[in-house]
Amino acid sequence: MRRVLFYVILVALIGVILYSGYQIADYLITSHKNESDFNEIAERVTTEAYEGETEAVTDDDGSVIEYLPVEAYIEDGSVLPEYRDLAEENPDLVGWIRIGGTKVDYPVMQTKKVPEYYLRKNFHKEYSLAGTPFMQADCVIGESDNLIIYGHHMKNGQMFGGFESYKKKDYYEDHKYVRFDTLTHRGVYKIFCVFKTTVYDEVGYKYYQFVGGYGDEKAYNEYIKNIRSLQLYDTGITAEFGDELLTLSTCEYSAENGRLVLVCKKIW
Repeated sequence: MRRVLFYVILVALIGVILYSGYQIADYLITSHKNESDFNEIAERVTTEAYEGETEAVTDDDGSVIEYLPVEAYIEDGSVLPEYRDLAEENPDLVGWIRIGGTKVDYPVMQTKKVPEYYLRKNFHKEYSLAGTPFMQADCVIGESDNLIIYGHHMKNGQMFGGFESYKKKDYYEDHKYVRFDTLTHRGVYKIFCVFKTTVYDEVGYKYYQFVGGYGDEKAYNEYIKNIRSLQLYDTGITAEFGDELLTLSTCEYSAENGRLVLVCKKIW
């Protein structure tokens, strides 16, 4: 009986090891494929499609952030040339987000009727553990004061997994600028607040409830006050009513249902 029990336990352990190995291998293969797919999509996005003049986008101190076409948007409201093919391929595309020196270089999707459709879907609408960054359903580009984008916190750094590094101010200082283009406007934003909170409870700050718009200065100022009270460090920067905001959200694991949030303001 002891020998039989020994072999039963041994077989069970071998089964667990094999299954675990399969799960790890599958995760690595899937992650690699996912990264390759998004890299391929990113290679299709280039401002070379625009042949006009460029100008230097500078910060308040005169330092050059990058060079972009002088014409930040298309007057007739048509899609910017670098995004036309992708927009035709998937009409859910509403923009593109990029942070220099990080893995963030992704399309941004939005689905009004099924708000979290891209939580586990890639750009091609296939199942993906990493999903695709997506905009909150009630955000209206061109009207909302605050555009909110969600992305998974992947352990391999994909999607918004690299945001964990923003807990340190030194990292922030080297990665404070965000490119976010809508389909018709190019834009540069500057991160001014990094904070942690929780969701699905009475304690955490419900930052996702502020989308703003319609000239509600009181709500805007209240939002800025609340996020500044939660900030992990002082960036020395704030935002004032009239500044266009971009809020980036991902999971944070130091607390149950935690969130790490980066709030940016448009500077170009």
